[in-house]
Amino acid sequence: MTVAARQTRGRPLPTSHGSGTPRWTPAEQVWISSAGLLQDPDRYFQALTAYREGDVDDIVVQVARAAMAATANGRSLADTVTRTRARWRETIKARSDATAWRLADALFAQPVVNADYVARSLDVTDRGARNAIDALETAGILTAATSARRQRVWQAPEVLDAMDAFARRSGRRN
Repeated sequence: MTVAARQTRGRPLPTSHGSGTPRWTPAEQVWISSAGLLQDPDRYFQALTAYREGDVDDIVVQVARAAMAATANGRSLADTVTRTRARWRETIKARSDATAWRLADALFAQPVVNADYVARSLDVTDRGARNAIDALETAGILTAATSARRQRVWQAPEVLDAMDAFARRSGRRN
């Protein structure tokens, strides 16, 4: 799978909003809940058909089950993100005000980056972006996803793995 394909899957990860506690936006919550409906699409479509014919019971049951599954899946993802971030806190060797810390937090929303993206999104110079990337690469948090010297791309494998596990638990099919 290409880096670009992994980058554009559109799977949300909770953001910490600086508190370290993962939180999803309302739009992400709807996405996560709808993913639960995809675990058994045949049953979901049967329930929709029954609903259109006036029987609401099946669709209510399907949505409730999907919400329960999505809640469990979301909690699992939040737990993984929290553990990953705690591990990173122990691994990153940088000043407390270093850009590397902000980049580490940003990777949960955008796990595939290049220096231009980091500089723009964190409002730092190109050198500042590269220093942050270097610090996270040294810590083993980022790995080079391309071998090119120009326009190099880095990825956070732990975040991508968490996203893939979330998708598998959701029943997402490619």
